[in-house]
Amino acid sequence: MDYLPNCQIHDNPIIFLDLQPKISKGKRALCRLCQLNRPTPIEKALDIKKKQIKSELEQYNEYFSSFLYSIERTIKDLDTVKSQFSKNIQQIEENLIKEKEKLLQEKNEIIQNLNLDFQCLTITQLQNIGEELSQKNPQNSQNFEKNKEKFDQEINQIMKCKELKILSDLITLQDKLTLILNQKESEPNQNKGFIEYSLNKEELYLNQKNHVLLIGGSGSGKTTLFNKITNSNLNVEQGQQITSDIYIKNSQYGEGFTLFDTPGYVNQGMYLKTLPAYLYTLENFEISRIVVVIRFNRLYNTIDSYGDILTVFKRYKDKITIVITFFDQCIKKEYVQNQIISQFQQHQIKSIIFTQIQDTGETLCKLLDTEIKSSYQQKIQLKETEIIQILKLEEDKNCQCDIKDKEYNLNCKLKKILKLPEMNNIDNIQQFQSSLESIILQVIKTNFEMFQRIEKKYYNQFQEFLYLQSFINFTNGQITQILIVAEQKMNKIQWDQYKIKLQKYIQNQMISYDNSLEIAHQKCINMFKSYVKNVKFYYYWDISN
Repeated sequence: MDYLPNCQIHDNPIIFLDLQPKISKGKRALCRLCQLNRPTPIEKALDIKKKQIKSELEQYNEYFSSFLYSIERTIKDLDTVKSQFSKNIQQIEENLIKEKEKLLQEKNEIIQNLNLDFQCLTITQLQNIGEELSQKNPQNSQNFEKNKEKFDQEINQIMKCKELKILSDLITLQDKLTLILNQKESEPNQNKGFIEYSLNKEELYLNQKNHVLLIGGSGSGKTTLFNKITNSNLNVEQGQQITSDIYIKNSQYGEGFTLFDTPGYVNQGMYLKTLPAYLYTLENFEISRIVVVIRFNRLYNTIDSYGDILTVFKRYKDKITIVITFFDQCIKKEYVQNQIISQFQQHQIKSIIFTQIQDTGETLCKLLDTEIKSSYQQKIQLKETEIIQILKLEEDKNCQCDIKDKEYNLNCKLKKILKLPEMNNIDNIQQFQSSLESIILQVIKTNFEMFQRIEKKYYNQFQEFLYLQSFINFTNGQITQILIVAEQKMNKIQWDQYKIKLQKYIQNQMISYDNSLEIAHQKCINMFKSYVKNVKFYYYWDISN
């Protein structure tokens, strides 16, 4: 092995390697004159190393033969999704075109029936005209209102179909994906001028008397609205981040107000994270207006959920202003605007602003100044039930599938139970009552065991509370079904005598679950109160002053 180096001490060829532990590296390569302590011949040592390298190479080759599998599989999945998605979109489009053609055909039939050839009228037509003109309330006017109502119902039914709601969800996902793909690397000065403050710092001074709270989903245009009104450059991507941060800045135009930009929300996980920002602002600042921002192209998808949120704030409905953004995308503005106003008036919300992408900060400030004039400032204290309701709105969407699956299985079991001989043997009333109580107890236990199987999915106190609440509500509903069947089988006197006793029995069986629900509810509230303490807010500080 002529290629091997010589020993640094004796200048003789290296022929041994000392492989024993706890030997310094300088004493491992040895020649014949070195101090030897059972060293390994160099040929054998290098063979061992060659085998190690070979083994490691085999491992890498094996790994590299499959390491791109997940990416390649995802590419194939994307291609499949793209193909299927295209087909589904095409199907939805075809269905809408059919509905449109059907409506146009109905419209043409109505118009055709209205048209008369006045050059060749029959005696019957003249008699009908005379009859109609003699009436105080013309039939034509009544027909128009009747047909208008019919067409409005058909349009609403089409626009609220499941396919279009899912399509609207996909638009939301597309917006999120676009933001992620276009997201640039954060720069240190991206939110330049905003400095973190806490309430106990005396230097914080909000010099505007009116405070306006912005609420809205991610991608609704909320942060863009904030930027225009305050002449800022706050990152739009900020709304996509799961934070509890609040950005505060005074309006730059008009009479002046302070704007609080709260985090946007997409799903319940973000809601759990962002809710403290709302509570923090509502409880620590006197608020003049609560501005709820809704993007127009998602209106049909979000109007119901926003209706629930508005219900939460119903005690403060006089402070709510709805801002519909991107309304320039609407084609039939007047008709749609009236529809939107009508829907929000059902919640007694009268303050609605429609904005377009070309609206300037001055225009927006002027619109909000008008709404603020009719407001007075106050701190807003949400009740515990209202806090839970806000969270429940989003959490329902996440756990609904789990709960619905369980409910379906349990309803199937209940149908079988109601067909048992015990539920039909009314000859012996005492035995029937005893069987009824046993069946109710069985239903309670079975339901609880079924709902308990998803307990491992609890990742916070709120989810635990929600599942327990769902179990109790669902079980009470099933018990009601059993009681209805029992009442039908017993005569009125027997039922009236037994009903009070049975209700006490049910109450005793459910009391432990009701108590657990109350404990879970309190844990949930305490969790959010602890989150509120950690909220950060950033106030714009003009360092030039």
